[in-house]
Amino acid sequence: MPSAAKRNLTSEQEQPQGQLSKKPRRAVQTRRTRRKKQKYFNFMGLPLELRIFIYKTLIVGDRVRQVGAIHVDFKKNGRVLPFFQTFKVSESAALFTSMFLVSKQVSREATDVFYGYQLMFADTFVLQTFLTRIQPETLAHIRYIGLASWEGVPGQQDNYRTPTFALLRGAKNLKQIQFPDDMIYNGLPYSKRELFGAIGDQRPSAIVGKNLALLLYRYCYPIITPLVEQGKDEKVRETMARLADFVKLPDIATYYWHGYTRLGAGCQHLDMARRERQEDCEECRTEIRRVMFRTLVKLHRGDPHVQYLLKYFGGPQS
Repeated sequence: MPSAAKRNLTSEQEQPQGQLSKKPRRAVQTRRTRRKKQKYFNFMGLPLELRIFIYKTLIVGDRVRQVGAIHVDFKKNGRVLPFFQTFKVSESAALFTSMFLVSKQVSREATDVFYGYQLMFADTFVLQTFLTRIQPETLAHIRYIGLASWEGVPGQQDNYRTPTFALLRGAKNLKQIQFPDDMIYNGLPYSKRELFGAIGDQRPSAIVGKNLALLLYRYCYPIITPLVEQGKDEKVRETMARLADFVKLPDIATYYWHGYTRLGAGCQHLDMARRERQEDCEECRTEIRRVMFRTLVKLHRGDPHVQYLLKYFGGPQS
């Protein structure tokens, strides 16, 4: 018996080591088999319309759904130079940008959906930094842009405002720009309140509309000029209609109030009109837009007062 047990023990000890690794190897093969049996959803097999619907569902968070825009701001607060800044968007928009890394086709489709929403930038500094970093092919997807604030010292706006709008020339499919409600209040110098007040129509709505046109033409001419030049032989009214589709003002009543506040102090005819309340609010809104777009066209087509007016802003730009 002892010798038989010894022979059995010796035979077990002398088994090849390869047989001891059979169980782990079979386990690995089992896991591989499971992975092969898993079924993946063929997203690209869906119709394009359904894929676009899914993209829009992913990007539209509570904030985007409420205001219809994607707000873009600097992530860091304080006096951090724009070169060292990164951008901050809503959580749903930030998660959606990961779709750009899935594949080339998904990236093209998702990019078109993402930039189809209005991009509302905190101010001109954020917009300029964004435009200097974005790729030209991506810039061509942008269709709607807005500014939440028009901050800055009027005498120093040439340093960054006009170059920013010059960068927008690469946005070939840009359809509309929304300007902030503080543009006229923060854009006109205090010392030039009567810049347009002594010329032509002196109604409050006309003065506010003319000053808005001067402000837009002075700083945004890189994108305003091509729109006006598209119709050299057309009537002024047709050019005005094209400008009205491109330039969006959030609330004309706000501009009207800011115009009174900014332009009215010290102007006798404005003070009198403010007290008498001669102009209806809705009629005033319509009149401001009409005067503004007509003045924009005339400024570009050689208004006789353009040299006199623009010299207060550093002279007309070439």
